[in-house]
Amino acid sequence: MKKTCLFIIFLLPGGLLFSQKMLLLEKAEKVRPTKFYVGDELTYKLSDAQPTYFTDEITAIFPEENALVLGIQKVKIEDIAALKFRRHFLNGLGKQFVLFGVQLGFYSTVGLLFYKDKSAKKVLAIGGATVVSSVLVLKIFKNKKVKMGKKYRLRTIEVPTTF
Repeated sequence: MKKTCLFIIFLLPGGLLFSQKMLLLEKAEKVRPTKFYVGDELTYKLSDAQPTYFTDEITAIFPEENALVLGIQKVKIEDIAALKFRRHFLNGLGKQFVLFGVQLGFYSTVGLLFYKDKSAKKVLAIGGATVVSSVLVLKIFKNKKVKMGKKYRLRTIEVPTTF
């Protein structure tokens, strides 16, 4: 009796599971697409010639209609002209270079003030240049803009969860 109750308890939730809906950003000749799920934040530009980008949360995805709900408005996939998202790898690398430049500047200042090291001025200049250049790289290459067309396309899919 106990095994039967456990079997029924673990069998029932299997039929109650929902399918997983996602938005895919596919690049030509690339195997793995970028996936966006419900709850992810999306920065997009509509194709009606407005130069502004909107940032909304994906509230719902409708694969049958090829549409999704962004914030409170329903948007068709074909109406999205471009996407913008952060480059996380470059962001982390840039922060590491800023930290390296600050540390290099600190140690060269200590060497200049306390040990009267003559080469510390050059090292201080290198540290300052590292900080300035890495901050500029972070500002310039912070976001990646992707235009829909021949190279990129958006798709909505629904993956059923079965056992």
